[in-house]
Amino acid sequence: MPNRAYNPEDFWTGVLFLCISAFFIWGGYGLESGTMARIGPGFFPHWIAVGLGMLGLYLLVKGLATRGGSLGPWGVRGIVMVTGSLVLFGLSMSYGMGLVVSGIATMAAAALAAPHVRWIPMLAVAAVVVACSAVLFVTLLGLPFPLWPELR
Repeated sequence: MPNRAYNPEDFWTGVLFLCISAFFIWGGYGLESGTMARIGPGFFPHWIAVGLGMLGLYLLVKGLATRGGSLGPWGVRGIVMVTGSLVLFGLSMSYGMGLVVSGIATMAAAALAAPHVRWIPMLAVAAVVVACSAVLFVTLLGLPFPLWPELR
């Protein structure tokens, strides 16, 4: 069976983006979009999903119209470590470890996905991301995230 996708990287990325877009449009179907003057809870997710779907359609067509290399092997280590870091963040926040500790631990776990990690720059980036997250979510949005571990 001949491979119809001349550029399989773009083609399969487009398919993945279209599937993710369809999932989020379907999942937010019952949410009210509202109007531009009074935006509802479904407005932002719907239009982000539409934008992702348009990008996916573009990549799918580009994958069929251009030539490219093969996909190559998948990095299982990266998939496991990045997914595991997201689970780690959820668990550490739910057990009261605080945004600072959870954020740095999450970024350190995700950094293990790369074979050669430079730890000093990674910790500097983690500190900046955690500081920006604290300002955005705790200070500006007023979400009740503890910054530091709760002593029980």
